[in-house]
Amino acid sequence: MFSPLTIKDKNIFVTKIEVLRPDVSDLGVALQADTSNCVNIGKIICKMREKVASTQEGKELGLKALDDHLHVFLRKTFDIGSRRSDEYIKIASHPTLSTLSVAPSSLIELARLSEADLKKLFSNNKPEKVEQMAFSQIKKLARDNNTNKRKRKKDTQSLADKVGNIFNFISLERKSSVSEQIKAIAEIEAWLKKKRDELRPQLAKESLVSPKKNKKSA
Repeated sequence: MFSPLTIKDKNIFVTKIEVLRPDVSDLGVALQADTSNCVNIGKIICKMREKVASTQEGKELGLKALDDHLHVFLRKTFDIGSRRSDEYIKIASHPTLSTLSVAPSSLIELARLSEADLKKLFSNNKPEKVEQMAFSQIKKLARDNNTNKRKRKKDTQSLADKVGNIFNFISLERKSSVSEQIKAIAEIEAWLKKKRDELRPQLAKESLVSPKKNKKSA
């Protein structure tokens, strides 16, 4: 049902596996039975987290490190990514969503709201009405009712700067040598020349169809 993990593993959730075994078993059953039951899955994960957090080792570790251990444990045992496990926890933390019958993707969008925002949303929109909405409608509804949403900053960075940042990031990730970076730049230049040659015929066509400016009379 779940990956065999040994006590030699330094992950705190593995060292507490005997205490967690019933919950691990329940989570395995829940995932196999119906992965769309996000609320139930989230509640089981929260229960596991609380059990370990209440131990002396869990208290000494701290919540941030504890969550890191939880993410690794869930990924290795159930192939649940850290982002997905956090989404399950968020959904389960909202009592308002426990009885709502919508797709997991819609629950994820609604779980971004605070409990106060959710209550306001459902005071203006009956749950039965929300359940009939498409994902795009629920996403917009959640965005409109999110009092903590961040304002999007205007993107003032040029395309050349963005490409440069991407190049620097990839070079750093790959630990590329100077000679490898120069070779990569030469390949990019060759691609840019090819792309420019491809666009020139289109530019010529645009020039022909664009209206000519009236010349000023002398």
